[in-house]
Amino acid sequence: MRVLFVAEGTYPYVMGGVSTWCNQIVQGLPEHQFTVVAITGPLPSVAAYPRPKNVNKLTTLPIWRPRELPAANKVDIEIFDEAILDFLAFIEKDGDRFASGLMDLARLGDRVNIWPLFERRKIWHIIHKKLSQELNTKPPLAEIAIAVNWLKSALSPLLFIPPKADIAHTVSNGLASLVAFVASRAHGIPLVLTEHGVYLRERYLAFSDEQDPYSVKYFRASFYKTLASLVYARADLTLSVSEFNRKWQLELGSAEKRTKVIPNGVDQSKFEDFSEKSEEKPTISWIGRIDPLKDVETLIRAFSIVKKEIPDAKLDLYGPIPEGNEYYHEGLVALIEELELDSVSFKGRVNSSKIVFENSDLMAISSVSEGSPYVVIEAMMSARAVVATRVGGVGELLANTGILVPAQNPREFARGLLTVLADKNFRKVLGKRARERALKYYTLDKMLANYDRVYKSLKSISKHSQKDIFNDIEPKETININKKIDFDEVRL
Repeated sequence: MRVLFVAEGTYPYVMGGVSTWCNQIVQGLPEHQFTVVAITGPLPSVAAYPRPKNVNKLTTLPIWRPRELPAANKVDIEIFDEAILDFLAFIEKDGDRFASGLMDLARLGDRVNIWPLFERRKIWHIIHKKLSQELNTKPPLAEIAIAVNWLKSALSPLLFIPPKADIAHTVSNGLASLVAFVASRAHGIPLVLTEHGVYLRERYLAFSDEQDPYSVKYFRASFYKTLASLVYARADLTLSVSEFNRKWQLELGSAEKRTKVIPNGVDQSKFEDFSEKSEEKPTISWIGRIDPLKDVETLIRAFSIVKKEIPDAKLDLYGPIPEGNEYYHEGLVALIEELELDSVSFKGRVNSSKIVFENSDLMAISSVSEGSPYVVIEAMMSARAVVATRVGGVGELLANTGILVPAQNPREFARGLLTVLADKNFRKVLGKRARERALKYYTLDKMLANYDRVYKSLKSISKHSQKDIFNDIEPKETININKKIDFDEVRL
């Protein structure tokens, strides 16, 4: 089976949860051959993962940089001008016209450099007219310039015909799904979407923090919404790592019969033979990147409450400081000093989480947004109690084997931490239950077996077959989520 495997900003150049999953899939399914398409930033990248033997080709697509192709001639420009009108129908949320324009631009961009064609005054006027109609006001031309620059720089490098394969598998919606969708349509092959978070939701949340003018945010949000809706509607399979995210996918247009949850999994052999923690001081550990989404501030504030009850408690923070997040780290250091906490340590990146768990009484997860984090599964597999915020798929992972608290609530978080730290027997019971659950649902072997079934089932059916390929996927525990998603909570 030849798989076109498309990732944005992750595998194989950036380490993290999604990249770990990608590496597991590619390495763990050696009988399948992979062509990996990696969408990256403009600067040269160094691979963070070794290239497995079954990766036949790695294509790196840097955005914000034109592809080296021949210049367009007069006929090419005429083709572009017709195609861009359909492509820009994303502003009106017209998915069918958008898809038609996308394919025409991809065929053109496969043989000539279309980057300069976005820069012409004619294109500016088309975008200005469409946005003015949608917003009932005329945005300044300076704002149109920002929109055109984003359209040209972020999208034109992705408009080409990807290599032929048996399946196109995108590991997120958004830019990666654009490439996979084009491959699916161009070659008549099945399209598989796996989401770890919900890309569109995360883009909307990011827009709320950005400083671009509203017209530019609207322009970009319209693109992502139309693209996401198109992919959800046309994907042969839409997979998620949690029921929480699957509900979002259904709300956003996926057909229920073509969706399924396949949970993440870890190699259980790496989490055997755990001894009791040797250090006597009660130790809370946290693993993750230093990032506002991880809300380490709430954890530190909660720990300051814990210290009043358990003075010798420790908090160890493991993880890197991503470029651009130095300001956040500095703020955390200032907060620790303000609260006069002498037992909070930044330990930096750790090569093995097992070392962390062996020196921990419990794991803390303080995030405001999560998919299905590996660190939770690893803690469960290590028979360690977990206190976590009730976000994303975390509650599904833990069920009744951990303590769940509201996000951004230091007092409730502290109450959960104290409940677990104060009772050693309770910690052991939670840890034992957690490991049993992880062994039942969240092993790497189970995850790989399910994806192997997906690939093999898709190979045996035509692009438009109605056969339900999910019959062979091993079921997981059914978890009901009744809370209706409130899209009004998401603001531009």
